[in-house]
Amino acid sequence: DWQGSDDGKSMSDGYWTLRVDGGNITGNIGESAMILDLAKPISDGRSITYIGMSVFKDSPWLEEVELPASLTKLDHYVFQDSKRLRSVDFGEESELFELGSAVFSGCSALTTAVSDLIPLLKLSKKKMKAKKIMKKKIMKIFQK
Repeated sequence: DWQGSDDGKSMSDGYWTLRVDGGNITGNIGESAMILDLAKPISDGRSITYIGMSVFKDSPWLEEVELPASLTKLDHYVFQDSKRLRSVDFGEESELFELGSAVFSGCSALTTAVSDLIPLLKLSKKKMKAKKIMKKKIMKIFQK
């Protein structure tokens, strides 16, 4: 599990240490593991809803990522140029509906199919439009 710091400004699982602001990941303080499991619970009950710009960009270790269902936004360049990244799991109940530009560009080892990146979700009509726009963005990312 992720352990929140006493001041609430970071969390760690013993391998990764991340800067946080509520449910938002705003920075990567240190890493030493190939697998990043953000779907694990946080000790203080918070849920991750946002990963900020460039947080895992150019990560030399990162090979696999499991994202929490509570995640609603991946900002620009989050995993850009993480050359060893080969797998991203959004989970079956994913709430993700906003994706920044170039999130996966330069991730040359990524084997996850585009259709697997955004699972088929039961969405409200309002979110259906956002999902269609996001799928188009993903297609553009992988065509570069």
